[in-house]
Amino acid sequence: MLAGEPIRAHIYFAIVRQIAALLVNGPRAPALRAVVADNLGGDDTPFEKITPRQPIEYLDVKERHRLFQMVYALVRSWPSNFVMACQEAGIHRSYAIKDMRDPPHVYEQMTRKYLDATPYYPSEREVAAAAAWLRRVKGYASYSDLCSLCGESRALVYQHMDYQRIPSRPSKWRTQVRSKLSNAG
Repeated sequence: MLAGEPIRAHIYFAIVRQIAALLVNGPRAPALRAVVADNLGGDDTPFEKITPRQPIEYLDVKERHRLFQMVYALVRSWPSNFVMACQEAGIHRSYAIKDMRDPPHVYEQMTRKYLDATPYYPSEREVAAAAAWLRRVKGYASYSDLCSLCGESRALVYQHMDYQRIPSRPSKWRTQVRSKLSNAG
């Protein structure tokens, strides 16, 4: 059972193994161990291992026992403990699923929901609709208003925004582009 839901054993153990690997290996492992130790209990000292990226299966029994006490603390109240620890340790979705060729759907879904740091980029239709709405409501679609509605999608915002002022003289760049276009045609 994971979060009160039945889950197949092989999926559960794939998730448990990934969490254990996050605690043992990688540049964010010390921060994750420290958060777990501070908030959920456990020993945050580095694990004794021969190589920097040693698989968890090669830890000795005493080290594995200590590791799985921390893993248990993270899965005990799934996903809240894991999400809290990852957020405090600065672990995002891309790092939480690292080295997993095919992450289990339940793990992928949880990391996407709570740990994804990928910014949202609206489609052209969304920006066009936002610009049309702003024109109906305010009479014009300014850069700042479109950005507040659609995020920082500059290329699309520039296509759909209404320019508020006409420059007194064209910029050097615009003059160069116009001269090249007139010479080419």
